[in-house]
Amino acid sequence: MMEAVKRGVMLINTSRGALIDAEAVIAAAKETGRIVTAEEGILYGGLGSAVAEVTAQHAPVPMRMLGLPGFAPTGSVDFLFEHFGLTGAGIAAAARELLGK
Repeated sequence: MMEAVKRGVMLINTSRGALIDAEAVIAAAKETGRIVTAEEGILYGGLGSAVAEVTAQHAPVPMRMLGLPGFAPTGSVDFLFEHFGLTGAGIAAAARELLGK
C-alpha cells in the first residue's frame, strides 16, 4: 500500500448499505484526478454509479467502474473476480489505463 500512496493513489472503503460519503469522493476526485470503483455486484445502480453521479456534479474526472455488467457466467468466485477484473491486478490495470500507461 505504501507504493500506491507514493503514486498518488487513494483508497476509500465504503459499504453500499450506507449513504455514499460525497465529501470524501469529491476530495478524492480533486486530489487524484481519476477514480476507479470496484464492486462485487452489478454495475448499474451500484457504487460506481453513485460515485459517477457525485463527481459529474461536483468534480468531473475520468472513471473506470469494475463489477458485473448484469449477466455473469457460472463459475467459482476466483474465476468471476478474475473474469471481471476484480482482483488486485485487475484494479491496478484499470488504474494504469486511466493514467495512460
